[in-house]
Amino acid sequence: NDLFHFLLICEQSTRWPVLERLCRELLKKPDLDLKYRTLIYVALMESLAEQGRGDEALQLAADAKKSAGKMETLRARVQLEVGHVDTEFLKDYKSADKIFSDLITDCARLRHPLVREAAVSWGDMFIDSGDLGRAGTAFRLAKTLGVVGLVTEGQNDATTRGAYIRMAEQLLRDGNVRQS
Repeated sequence: NDLFHFLLICEQSTRWPVLERLCRELLKKPDLDLKYRTLIYVALMESLAEQGRGDEALQLAADAKKSAGKMETLRARVQLEVGHVDTEFLKDYKSADKIFSDLITDCARLRHPLVREAAVSWGDMFIDSGDLGRAGTAFRLAKTLGVVGLVTEGQNDATTRGAYIRMAEQLLRDGNVRQS
């Protein structure tokens, strides 16, 4: 387990074959936690893609989703990795576009940073493909997704809104209904 976590954070390009073998060994253990098993699958998919075997990485997606069970965040994590493989390694933007779009649509109500990460990855994909307009839309969407708690606007937005409300109240007191 320590070796697995070390290889995840290690920046050496020679780690991918070692990480692949380690992930395959770890997945043979039957008593793994769902979250940990999903993390191992995602790492295995990434290591295969980094070694130029993106198609093989995508074949693991079905097993990874199955192992995640009904945990929506874990299934979304696998789907996000599939989108990364399509974008970064296979350059299949059409497929990645559908994956990111479906992920954001299916998980928009989910208040988890993973949904925001999907929108940012979607924007990055559009930049990579040269569609700057759609990239801007995806990045603006990312600003509103995955927020934990009820506060979704910044301090400046709240201040501006409060100022507009005070001005409208003042106009109403003066009798300028239409203006307010």
